Amino acid sequence: MMTHFGDAFIDTMTQSKVRHELAKLHMEGGHIDEYIAKFERHVTMAGYGVDEPMVLEIFIKGLPNSLARSCVDMDTPDTWEEWKAVACKCQDVYLHWQQILGVNDNKKDQSSLKKKDLNKWCQGFNSKRMERDPNAMDTTLGHTRARRMTTDKCTRLMNEGKCFNCQRKGHFS
Repeated sequence: MMTHFGDAFIDTMTQSKVRHELAKLHMEGGHIDEYIAKFERHVTMAGYGVDEPMVLEIFIKGLPNSLARSCVDMDTPDTWEEWKAVACKCQDVYLHWQQILGVNDNKKDQSSLKKKDLNKWCQGFNSKRMERDPNAMDTTLGHTRARRMTTDKCTRLMNEGKCFNCQRKGHFS
């Protein structure tokens, strides 16, 4: 009974939401297969056909510019199946050459993010302020830590208007 209802009922808000998500969908991290699978799923849920010109345009816009250009340069695709095959082929060629040349963009991005985080953390320890409010809580990166406290003690400190960290009045942690 419920399966028949689910087949007959079309939620227009879900369809509208999927159409909006489809317009924002982009290939991420060089994963063409994931992008194609998500794209096909969104197209089906949105009620479109994959060979519609508007749908093909959305697919092309979701590809990285260099990949879309390579697809057109390699073979001018017209249908969904042609676009899918050419995009996969171009991405495979690109990844193959990346492997041969020893280039890995993901590792470079991750290491630069780690360095940024480490630099922020070190700046917290190295920052020297001349005048500090003795009642102010130090929230510098790397300086904060949580203490284990019973719920009774927590409630008592809250009722007395005291800090959970230093247990003095005048500020809260």
